[in-house]
Amino acid sequence: MLRRQALQQELTRAREDVSASLEALSEELRYSLDWRRWARRWPIASLLLLGAVGFGLARRLGGRAGPRAEGWGRALGRGFLNSFAGALASALIRGILSRWGSSSKSEPR
Repeated sequence: MLRRQALQQELTRAREDVSASLEALSEELRYSLDWRRWARRWPIASLLLLGAVGFGLARRLGGRAGPRAEGWGRALGRGFLNSFAGALASALIRGILSRWGSSSKSEPR
């Protein structure tokens, strides 16, 4: 009976050790694969890598389009660029208007 309790305690301790090791490994893996950390540490390399991936995807998905049709990869890229340009323009306009509005409020009327 005493031997059985000792084995159960040892098994419980081994389970806790394995659980702690797996948790530590999971945390280390999550930290190692965090793209934000990589981008902060190597911003130019990250930008070049993303540009190369984007170029490769555009070439792969774009295909050869005829004069009237275009590949869905190019259409997707064009849609993304239009959305990005629209969001950028909107942010710039909001920033200009907020500064213009705050400067006109500070002036006496």
